[in-house]
Amino acid sequence: MTRLYDQRWINVLTARDKVKDEDIDKLSVDKSLWPVIKKETIDSYYADFKEVVNKARQKQ
Repeated sequence: MTRLYDQRWINVLTARDKVKDEDIDKLSVDKSLWPVIKKETIDSYYADFKEVVNKARQKQ
């Protein structure tokens, strides 16, 4: 699924008082890296989820 939003809004909202306006764009990695980061995040989450499920099954 393609994400059409700029996730930097999260950074901007949390750092607005601490960062100069001209530095806001530096709060995020380059947009070309987003698909890789998305895949790594999903894979990591899923691996952790499977581990929790397996541990829960072992306790039964």
